Amino acid sequence: MQSARSGSSWSGSETNRTFLNTGGGQFSDASYISGFGFDDDGRALAITDWDGDGDLDLWAHNRTAPRLRLLRNSSPKANRSVAFRLKGGEKSNRDAIGARLKLTLSNGSELLQTLRAGSAFLSQSSKWVHFGIDPGAAPSSLHVIWPDGFEESFSEIAAGERYHIAEGGVLKKASPRTALRLGPARQRPVAPQSPEQMVLPGRIPLPEFRYIPAGKMEAAGISRGEKPLLITLFSGTCESCTEELHQFVRDEERIQAAGLEILALSVDKLVAGSDHLAAGKLITASKFPFPSGTITLLSADYLRFLLKSLYDFPASFSVPISLLLDEERRLFAIYRGRVSTDLILHDVAFSKASDNQLRDLSVPFPGSWFTLPIAPSELAESISNPFLSTFPDQGLRYLEHALASSNSKTHRERLKRRVSGGYYRLALQEHSKGSKSKAAAYYKKTLAINPSNSDACTDYGALLGKQGKFNEAEAQFRMALELDPDNQVAKKNLELVIQKQR
Repeated sequence: MQSARSGSSWSGSETNRTFLNTGGGQFSDASYISGFGFDDDGRALAITDWDGDGDLDLWAHNRTAPRLRLLRNSSPKANRSVAFRLKGGEKSNRDAIGARLKLTLSNGSELLQTLRAGSAFLSQSSKWVHFGIDPGAAPSSLHVIWPDGFEESFSEIAAGERYHIAEGGVLKKASPRTALRLGPARQRPVAPQSPEQMVLPGRIPLPEFRYIPAGKMEAAGISRGEKPLLITLFSGTCESCTEELHQFVRDEERIQAAGLEILALSVDKLVAGSDHLAAGKLITASKFPFPSGTITLLSADYLRFLLKSLYDFPASFSVPISLLLDEERRLFAIYRGRVSTDLILHDVAFSKASDNQLRDLSVPFPGSWFTLPIAPSELAESISNPFLSTFPDQGLRYLEHALASSNSKTHRERLKRRVSGGYYRLALQEHSKGSKSKAAAYYKKTLAINPSNSDACTDYGALLGKQGKFNEAEAQFRMALELDPDNQVAKKNLELVIQKQR
């Protein structure tokens, strides 16, 4: 699912291939020389004489664009085929599925085919049974074994023709098909899409968020305010971003009257080779009246993972993208693409809405709910999962939020184990790398959540002892032994610490 949600194929890239039988059980890849060598992720293939010229064409369906391709066979015409459409009798199925056909040629060779239903994955080729004929030969006779076992033969068959055959000896030449002329069609212009709006069914905190205010050198965080806040990410070279910022300038009075704050953050410095000055020029030229700055690389990565946790099939991290936060700086709406002031101000009015109201807004249609709203703890826990493998400290922050908001004793106990275990692993990692201050901070978090972790007390005591903090180390070893009197490592370390204090 992670692969599919990132835009990859379910089962690997399956390009369509053409193999030429070179005899002796050997085949040669003729995909590119035949014109079939597209880098498509193929799924279905149907075979039919689409243009009615006597040779077989291919319709290919792909997972990737273009979803549908017509591969037209441009072989020269020379009456080199004959085709049959069968109709079963009373004891056979109507379409004669399962009928076996043997075409005998004038040179004595025999060609065999079976009429099938379904010809490949999600595919149904034409039910016309098509025989290609050697240039130096002609059809001599056709023998048919119908699905009910009845057999009959037909003669007077000519190359270049198509025939209808009904069980019981009825052979009728089909009317000639009108040649199909194919040419390029004029594409209809596609209207710009409205921005993608997503209202969350509850409020969630942002991951650690830092940005560099315009004109400053030091990074700052997002603090709680008295008004909702819209964070919009933009690029100075993005046309949609430019239009959006100019719109905010024009609607300044409406925005302020609605009690909304805006913070515009550039992403240009995150991209190598981009014009790092373009964002500042845009802010100055537009006389943007709200605060602006540059998002830090790490915060941008955190946001990317946040979106990954919220969308089943997350789009690429492209601008403009806007985040609507309430007064406590909890996220409750996301906009991908240029967003109108009207839509933002409509959603701002719900910054203090209940979870039930947010849930109603999160779906694009009215209706009645028969399920309970997702609990804040459940929402936070689900968001933590994508972070845990890459940014475990951020994932644990969301698990802590879930723990603080959970109303279930069983759920809280499970979350305690997950959070304390996660911080303990981080403490051990930092300890092994020699990052003493980080390790100490993670040991403290581990024990604050689960004070009964004897191993964590022992390891934290060992760290304190190496730093010469013998009194604190002794306290940790004694706590470890209270929790687990058989902890031999804690006993030995306690003796060493006491000796060093004499």
